Amino acid sequence: MKLKRLLIGGFSLLLAIGLVSQMSVAHADADYDKAKANAPQGLPLSNYFKFGDFAGNSAKVVDTG
Repeated sequence: MKLKRLLIGGFSLLLAIGLVSQMSVAHADADYDKAKANAPQGLPLSNYFKFGDFAGNSAKVVDTG
């Protein structure tokens, strides 16, 4: 009898964790999409950095947009 209660309790716990994790993932994706759509553009970095002038320097500024 005690084993049956333990198995039912464990199954119920796993079921509850599965349901909660599914709900939070969908909610997080919706928040991320909304935040990404409303995010301001980044700062222009072209005036803040200077390319190094030493041998072997292959640094580049890339456009992520």
